[in-house]
Amino acid sequence: MFSRKVSGLLYILNKLANERDKNNAQSVEEKQIEINHFTGDNAWFSDSSETEKQRYREKLTFPHPEDTNHKLFCPYHGKERHLQLRLHFSWPIQSGEPVYVVYIGPKLTRQ
Repeated sequence: MFSRKVSGLLYILNKLANERDKNNAQSVEEKQIEINHFTGDNAWFSDSSETEKQRYREKLTFPHPEDTNHKLFCPYHGKERHLQLRLHFSWPIQSGEPVYVVYIGPKLTRQ
């Protein structure tokens, strides 16, 4: 179950990244992905709350996968609700730029 959900989250992120227009404009398909998976009560992906961003900034900051001199603040995450796992990734998605998945594991902002 877990691997299927994580694979699904990665699939949607990849699809979203591939849909970003070369002019960084949002395509119709990209907009539909965001409506389907980034909005509503059962959204697969969301941003951390402002409180979480402030309180857990250090936990939501990860080493850059390709540049050891930089770190990435990644409050956006995919959710696996059954085990309370999270998949944190770089955001916003930019045309021609990779989406870095920097963490897959237990919810970091659990109090």
